[in-house]
Amino acid sequence: MNADAVLDRIVAGDEAVAPDIFRLEIQNLLLSAERNGRITTADVDEALARLRDLPIHLDPNPSRFLPGSESYLARAYDLTTYDAAYLACAEDLGAEIVTADGPLADAARDLGLTCTEIF
Repeated sequence: MNADAVLDRIVAGDEAVAPDIFRLEIQNLLLSAERNGRITTADVDEALARLRDLPIHLDPNPSRFLPGSESYLARAYDLTTYDAAYLACAEDLGAEIVTADGPLADAARDLGLTCTEIF
C-alpha cells in the first residue's frame, strides 16, 4: 500500500490515532527534507496545512503511563523509543499499525497487531 492510499483511507473516515510525538516527528521530517533541498519552505507549509485538516487524533496516553513501557518494547524489539511509542499506542488501543518501517511492522505482527506496510 502506498502513502496516498493511507491518506485516502483517513479522508474516507478511517480513524487515525498516533502518539503525541507524531506532530514533532512529522515536522522534523519535513524540516529535514527542506534543509536537504528536497522540498521548499512553501512545500513544508502546505504539507503542514494539509495535515492540520486531517482527522488524526493524537494520543497522549495519560491512562497508560507506565514508566519504561516504551523502553521495554524498544529493548525487546530493537526499536527506538520513538518507534516503540507507536507500537505501545497501537497495542493499547488494539489498533492497526500503518508503517514504512520494517522492524516496527515485524514487532507489531509479533504482538498480534494488524499491520499494513506502506512504501
